[in-house]
Amino acid sequence: SGYVYGLYQASLLVASGSCESVLVCAGDVLTRYVNPLDKSNRTVFGDAGSATLVTKGDSDMAFSIMTDGSGAEHLIIPAGGCRYPKDENSEMVSVRKDGNMRSDEDLFMNGLEIMNFSLREVPKTVEAALLCKGWDKSEVTLFGFHQANKFMLDYLRKVLKVPKESVPIAMGETGNTSAASIPTMLAKEGKRLSEENRLQKAVLCGFGVGLSCAAAALDLSRTKIWEPL
Repeated sequence: SGYVYGLYQASLLVASGSCESVLVCAGDVLTRYVNPLDKSNRTVFGDAGSATLVTKGDSDMAFSIMTDGSGAEHLIIPAGGCRYPKDENSEMVSVRKDGNMRSDEDLFMNGLEIMNFSLREVPKTVEAALLCKGWDKSEVTLFGFHQANKFMLDYLRKVLKVPKESVPIAMGETGNTSAASIPTMLAKEGKRLSEENRLQKAVLCGFGVGLSCAAAALDLSRTKIWEPL
């Protein structure tokens, strides 16, 4: 959800007149924090970075954001912060409750809990953003979800009852790139989406660490989208 949260903060700064333009940089290098012995995560994540320039326009963006800290333990790197600094114990690799090998300095993700959270909160968050924007779900031509995995996106599409062609899936060569996954998807699919006139009524929705979820309803039809470098 970090990318949509970034767009939200940037839009507030521009709308208030505090800034004429804001550059939102979103990226992660999570492969550094995945233990190669952890079979549950080692093939899931990729690294990517993105930059999005938010500036004044004549079209409003509508947002819906939420965070539920009670689920923080389900997607976390336990050690390395002020609460639990790195030490000789935090770097010890051992077999964990889920049967995988990692240390407290490695990324842990409870995939089932993240799935349950997403299926519960994403539809509500998307609907709230659409209500704020004044759009009906049937009008939306693009649902740009966080590229977690194909199974989850297919399931979300069915829960939301939206057409398959409105939900791009583009993590095949990059994996889950965390905060950069939505802009990475747009960079990969932008040309095709523009040619199919799918950018005018778009909903972007991220979910994950926090646990958190954020959705934005916006017009991307006049946005310049560059292909991946």
